[in-house]
Amino acid sequence: MNRSLKQFESQDFLPFKAGIKAGVDSVMVTHIILKQVDPTKPASLSKRDINLLRNTLGFKGVIVSDSLQMGAVTNYVNQHHVYRDVLAVQAGNDMLISSDYKQGIPQLKRALAKKQISMTQVNASVKRILTMKEKLGLKV
Repeated sequence: MNRSLKQFESQDFLPFKAGIKAGVDSVMVTHIILKQVDPTKPASLSKRDINLLRNTLGFKGVIVSDSLQMGAVTNYVNQHHVYRDVLAVQAGNDMLISSDYKQGIPQLKRALAKKQISMTQVNASVKRILTMKEKLGLKV
């Protein structure tokens, strides 16, 4: 998307701001490329995009990726030879929608062992997920 960040803030961010103000529990991040924020990565794989949601918009809840098997993510990971699930967690997603768990889980374990993903981040994600479950009345 080629619009300015100001345009996004005044138009596209309005539903997010309203949802956050209303106390929404989770937000799904799409795979569009916001060129004014991160010109190369889909939003779901971009730490800059997710930091915008966390820091600029002040969202404290659970961030969920859209399906990581979609075309924009597949194209990016194939071009850059990176692991989609690892990149999505590094970007700041708390939960991943992925059908490739047989490869994703071992890659995430390796990334944790190599300290490419911190346990502090994982624990923060788990806390947000458990907080949401408790708020919804689901067993924790």
